[in-house]
Order: sequence, then structure tokens, then C-alpha cells
Amino acid sequence: MRACRGIGRRICRSLVLAGLLALAGCAGEDEEGLPGVETGPGIPYTVTFEGPISDELAALLDQASVTKNEEDRPPADELVLTQRARRDIDNLTRAMHSLGYYDGTVQWRDELAEPEAAAAPSPAAGAAPAAQAEATGETPPARRLIFTLEPGRRYHLGQLGIEVVGKEPAGADLPTIRDLGLEAGEPVDAQRILDAEQRLVRLLRERGHPFATAEERRAELDQSQATLDVTFVVDVGPIARFGEITLTGIEGIDERFLRGRLTVHENEPFTPAVLEESRRELIDTQLFATVQVVTPDQLDATGRLPVTFEATQRAQRSIAAGARYRTDEGLGVSLSWEHRNFFGAGERVSLSGLVSAERYALSGQFRKPDFFSRRQSLLIDGSISHEDVEAYTSDSIQLGAAIERRLANRMTGTLGVAYRLSNVEQAGERETYGLVSFPAGLDWDTTDNILDPTRGGRMILNAGPYFDTLGSGAAFVKARSTYSHYFSLTRSRRVVLALRGSIGTITADNIDDVPPDERFYAGGGGSVRGIGFQLASPLDSNDDPIGGLSIVELNSELRWRFTDTIGMVAFLDAGSAFADPTPFSGGDLRLGAGIGARYYTPIGPVRLDVAVPLDRRKGIDDAYQVYVSIGQAF
Repeated sequence: MRACRGIGRRICRSLVLAGLLALAGCAGEDEEGLPGVETGPGIPYTVTFEGPISDELAALLDQASVTKNEEDRPPADELVLTQRARRDIDNLTRAMHSLGYYDGTVQWRDELAEPEAAAAPSPAAGAAPAAQAEATGETPPARRLIFTLEPGRRYHLGQLGIEVVGKEPAGADLPTIRDLGLEAGEPVDAQRILDAEQRLVRLLRERGHPFATAEERRAELDQSQATLDVTFVVDVGPIARFGEITLTGIEGIDERFLRGRLTVHENEPFTPAVLEESRRELIDTQLFATVQVVTPDQLDATGRLPVTFEATQRAQRSIAAGARYRTDEGLGVSLSWEHRNFFGAGERVSLSGLVSAERYALSGQFRKPDFFSRRQSLLIDGSISHEDVEAYTSDSIQLGAAIERRLANRMTGTLGVAYRLSNVEQAGERETYGLVSFPAGLDWDTTDNILDPTRGGRMILNAGPYFDTLGSGAAFVKARSTYSHYFSLTRSRRVVLALRGSIGTITADNIDDVPPDERFYAGGGGSVRGIGFQLASPLDSNDDPIGGLSIVELNSELRWRFTDTIGMVAFLDAGSAFADPTPFSGGDLRLGAGIGARYYTPIGPVRLDVAVPLDRRKGIDDAYQVYVSIGQAF
């Protein structure tokens, strides 16, 4: 391939500048500091591009043009305006080169923006308009900078090649041009060429070359054929295997536990993917604030690549507190404590308590990670609670154990056994239940933020059989599925449409076979806002909720975050519990709507919602409900 000469050499430099990426540096120049320039009111102006410009090129021009991007920063006088426009000639020329318009030309002219000002003396006929305005104390007349572009023909890729410098190791598996995503004959796009070069280095590293680097590429124009020949130059470096693996910053943590998490092992072929996977596995223990992978810039004496994981531990204990207020449930406060390394191998012990006007509860959980498998954990939990709500009064104690397994990325499944002893009173009748259950669950979360999601979805499935052990012989199966999805309506993700749907059923012959505190209830802050707690459920003759054997909930919320800390929402909720195991049987969905405010904090948004019932029932539904808590509604 011939060396670059003449215009070809200039185009090579344009490619090295990374096309548009190089233009970003032009916008920060301070032209207002020119000698002899006195600041004035500023000359307002607009920028227009003329000529046969494609949509693709137009978007690039808007980004590349300093005059366009600084329209809201009027220059002090005409000298500065002229300097700004002249600088843009090179910027716009480079923008055309980035898309293969190597024969393109740019010219510019300056006009008064208002037609009626056309009769005013021009700068050539007398004093400049800006100088006239300064003398009279008026704002200078607005101007139009018009850039006329003639892009000419668009060049296409010609000969493409990969050249290896230095010693090519035996057995090297070099990528092909097709692997890089380029083909001869396609239009020139500087960004695609740069992306292909980065892909070349990435592929070489994925194929066992940890020190692969790109050298300066060669590019040559053939003006007679309107083509650009490109040769990628790469130093492949040696093929490597992993050497000694070291962990630092792990004091107080069982090293065998951490090494069991690693997917990288000595003497295995080098690949960056297993290093990143191992780093994520260490982060997932929740024991570390940061984990960095460090490798030397050369192989060790054995011809292998040593690896060091440098970890920074986070605090192993934490305390959290929360508060909420709901018109229908009153004030509630919560407190929790967690130890994330209880026995030294990532075991997690957590305790939490809740106290409100209608309930109090104390619960605890022990989690043993990597239980017979790196993808598996043992869960043991227990709780004691008291509830005194409209539907029932209940005292209960529960113990359970389960195996949680990671089934796929962001998807976990659980299978366990639990026993719950409860004493429940409803409508003046009290009964004791001893339920043994075998719950199974599936949790799939693709959201971008667990506290304040703006895109992705979240699905929760729970099901299990229940058997009463205290003489009634009751048996039933309870199942529920909930899915939420979040749509970002703007590129900044400040406007989000959140949707949620939930459906559940209990397969029982009679509602009396199901304890009142195991039935479905709808209504309230976590269900249908605007409807009182549990009041979107079947009611008795006194309008007290008795619960149902099926449930449907539908929630929609439009969230608008108009500053970094302040936002608003509008929402519409629908839902009901039904007496029959089949949803929608024997009743309609209750509706509630409202608006809310959000104050965003690092631990999640603080929300205030005010909701009203639609089709309000006299004597049952209050005129409005207020909800205050931490975190989004769903």
C-alpha cells in the first residue's frame, strides 16, 4: 500500500482525530480574550447551514459547529463574531471528512436577520451595526451566519487490511476485517473505523493476548476511484495464561470463601471476561465497596500473567430507620440492623422491627451464601407479629427455611418449607391455625435502579400449598404473580411511565378454609390508593372487609422529575379482591386517582401522595387519602 501524500496525509490526520470526537475540544476556546476587544451588549445571531446536506451530515454539523453551539453566548463585537465563524470553517470541513466527503468546501456569509433592517448601512458602507448600537446604548441588530456547504461525492472504503508489527506468536488467532464489522464498498464513516480498531484490540484480548495494542493506522485516498484504503496496524503481543492469583484488602474474611467465588483459575487461558465476572462475584458478596483487577504490563518468569484483586471493604454492620404515614393506617416506624459477615464467610444476619397503630412485628433472617454451590444460598427466617386491622385481629409466629438459587442473570428461584402458628379473630369468632406450607418463588429484575427505576421490568411469582395441622384438615394452594415495567419517555430519563399488574388466586373449596390473615385484600397505599386499607375487598353486613380468594391490581403512574431533587407524579390505580377463586367474579374493580410529590435523596425518593376514590361509596370510602413514605409506590 502506498504512503499517504498530499491531501491523503491531511485526511489521515483527520481520522486520527477521531472525526467528531476531535471537534468537541473546539467548543471550549475563549475567543473573548482577544487583544483590543472591549465587551459590549453582545451581537445576537443564528446559524444556518445551506447546501445538499444529508440528515446524517446535518446532525454532525450541529455537533461540530462552535458558532451553532454558542448561539446563546453572543460575541462582544463583530471581530469576535468573525473569528468564531472562521474557526468553524475547519470544524465543518473535518465534520464532512468524518463521513467521507473529502472534496467538500465551506463558505460563509453574514446577514442582518430582520428584513426591514436590510436598508440600514452595511459595515462596508459606514459604521458597523454593532458599533452604532453601542454608541446609542441599544442592543445590536440580530445577525445570520450562513454556511454554504458543497459536500461533493462521498468516498467509500477501498482496500482494508490488518498488519501485525513485532513478533506474531505461534498459534495466534487473528480477527478478520469481517470480524471488525467493516466491508469494502461501504461509505466512509470515521467513527466506524475507530470502532473497528477498538474491536480489533478487544477481540485479540478475548483470544488470549493481554497486551494487544493498536498502532497508528494507515489511510490513503484514491481520488480517481473516490475510495479510502485503510490498514489497521496492531501489536498482538504474546498469548498468555493466568498466573498466581492474589487477593488484598480481605482482612477478617474467609479467603477460601472468596476464592470459591472466582471464575478465574491459574494456568487457564487469559480472557478479560472471566476477570470481570470474578470482580462482579466479589462485589455481589456485598462485603466490598470497590474491587479492582490489577495485572502487570509483562508476563512473569514462568510466562504467565499474575492477577491481583484489590478490594476495599465496606462496613460490615449497618442500621437503617424509616417512617411512613397513611390516612387509613396511621403512623408507622421501622428499624433494622444487619451484619454482612457474621461468621467470616459472608453470612448475613438481619433483624427488623415495625411498629404502627395497627400492627407490630419483629423478624429476622440468616443467609448462608454458596450453600453447596456458588449460585445457591440457604435462608432461615422467623417472625413474630400482631395485627389489629379492620378485617381481623391476629397474633402469629412463623419459622421457615429455603434454598435460593440464581437461575440466570438477575433471576433467582426459591423453594422452601415454613410453619406458621396463628390465632385469628374475625367477626367475633376466634380460631387457631397451624399451617405448614411449601412456598416456591421466582424473582426476575431487569430494572436499572432498585430504589427508583426508570427502565426495565420486575416480575415476582409466588406459589405454594398450605396444610392445616391443628385438626381442621383445611388445605389450599395460594399463588400470586406481579409484574412492573418502566418506560423512559425522554432521553434524560426524567419522565417515566410506570405500570404494574398483579393477579392472585387461592384454590380452596370454601373461604372459611382459609385463615383470614392468609386471604387476599385490596385497597390502601400499596394497592389501590384512594380506597381505604383493605376496603376494595368483599365486605360483610357491617361493611368490614372479610377478604377474598382472588385479587387483581392494576397501577399506572406518570413520573416527572423536573430538577435533581424535586418531582411530581400523577397516578390511576384499580383493583379488587373477589370472593371466588376466579378473578373478576362477582364484582368490579375499585378505582382511585391522585397526584403526588417526590423529593429525591441518595437512598431513594421521599413520596407524598394524595388520592381520591372514583365512584365513592357512601359510608365506606373517605373523601381522600394521604400517603407519606420513602421509596416509589412500586
